[in-house]
Parts: sequence; C-alpha cells; structure tokens
Amino acid sequence: MLWVYDFARDKSFRSKPRGVGAQKDFNRIDIQDYPGDAVETAMSLFENEVETGIKKVVRGNGFFETNDDFNIILNFIALLAVRNPAFREQRREFRQRVSEGIMDVVLSSPHIYESEMKRVLKKGSIEQILPYERMQDFHRRKEYTFEVAREGQIREEFELQDSILKVLGSRPWTIIRSNPDAGEFITCDHPVMLRPSGPEAVGKPLGFGLKVASIIFPLSKYVCVISDFDIEQRVIQADKVMVGSLNREVVLSAKPQLYASNDAFLFFDPISEEPKVGAQLSSVCR
Repeated sequence: MLWVYDFARDKSFRSKPRGVGAQKDFNRIDIQDYPGDAVETAMSLFENEVETGIKKVVRGNGFFETNDDFNIILNFIALLAVRNPAFREQRREFRQRVSEGIMDVVLSSPHIYESEMKRVLKKGSIEQILPYERMQDFHRRKEYTFEVAREGQIREEFELQDSILKVLGSRPWTIIRSNPDAGEFITCDHPVMLRPSGPEAVGKPLGFGLKVASIIFPLSKYVCVISDFDIEQRVIQADKVMVGSLNREVVLSAKPQLYASNDAFLFFDPISEEPKVGAQLSSVCR
C-alpha cells in the first residue's frame, strides 16, 4: 500500500498503486482486425522486462550491470515521461488552440469558408455544408471541446517515447543509492521530473535535451536515477541531506499527488529550507 498525499484536497490516505497510478482502459483500441487488448498485451511483455530490470538495479550496489538493463530503464523513463493524463491534456489543449486558429482563418470571410468547405466535402470529410453565419456563431460561442481518438493518442505517445529515448541516451546518468539510515525517496504523479540544474537555470525553459535541465526519476524507495551534466559520478551513496533535497524536488513537482511508503520521509521545506517529514506536508501547503 502507498501513502498518498493529495495537494489539491490537502488530504492523505492509503491506496494500492493501481488505485492512483493508472488510467483504466486507456490502452484499449477499436481498430478493425485487431483485438481490443492488442496494445495491452504488447505492453505487458515490456512491463515484465521493466520489472526484472528494476529488481536487478535495486538489488545491486553499483551502476547498471549491463547495457540491456540500462536501456530498459531509459525506455521506462521515456514511457512515463509521455504517458500521463496531465501531459495528454496539454497536448489536447495544444491541438484545440491550433484547430481554433485554423477555424478563425476559415471563418474570416464567407468566400474562404465556402471554398474550404467545398474542398473537404469533395474529400468526403463532411456530409453537408452548414450556413456560414451558423458556423460563425457556433465557433464564436466556443461551446465545444476538442477530442482526439484514443488510438491516435497511443500512436503519438509511442512516437514521442522514441524521440525522447534518443535524447535520454545522449545524457550522462547517475544512480543515487540510499538506505534506511539516510531515508527513503518519494515519487509523485509526474515521476519523470525536469528540474533546473542550478540557480542560473531557474525560470528558463526546460527540456530533456537541455544542459540547464536535470532529470530526476525515483526508481524505488532506496534508488533514484538522475541525469545532470555537472555530475560526473556514476554511483553516489546518499546521505540524509541529499535524500531530503531530492524529496523537496518531488514535492515541488507533484500535481497534485505525492506517493511514499509512509509519512516519515524527510524533505526540505521549499520555502523555509527547514527539514520536515511527510506528516507535516499539510502545514507546508498552508
């Protein structure tokens, strides 16, 4: 069971991982000649490889034992970077803004509208042409939402995963190992975190390929994988200060949920920099 803190509700509770860390039936597809669970079946094979890879890293005491182990974890990081509801909504909103901009142009004059509608009618994309004034009013009121077929989202996410994976493979990586004395790492609903690599990077745009960005990915409660161009070591044994500092970054990245094994984890208050434990998160939020 996970200890979960929900910042939006200022509430903590216990839950199984599946109760908070999954979107039901997202991988189900509706494509002719393919079973509905085709993607889920393929993903389960990858999940088995990831589970084995994580166990090997957690049991070890050095860097990744093999390149295959390293590649599996990087693939997992790339997957989680794109496959989360918040990132999906960001992409949907972007498509909607672009589509609305296109409609602004199409509806800028009756002549442009009629010409464009005749073109798409000929292609078979629409069945009839609605009156220009009716479409103008509909578009002006914005009483609609832009939806993308799940199959299209799945395809796009796999393409994005491949692009991000190539960038991740070009970065330096470090395994930070903790223990019961140093404390446990925590994670959140955005488990692949892009954070400024230093004070000079604060406020700058961050991306997976930028040197001003650090990548933080808690792999287990005692293992955290990071990528920072200023860190040369491949393995670091964490102390309480490092664990608390990394957990602070997780607190800053949680939107809106944070996950831990219990509420006794150490973190540094993002404002006061004072050391605190998970049970005090509510006071930090206020």
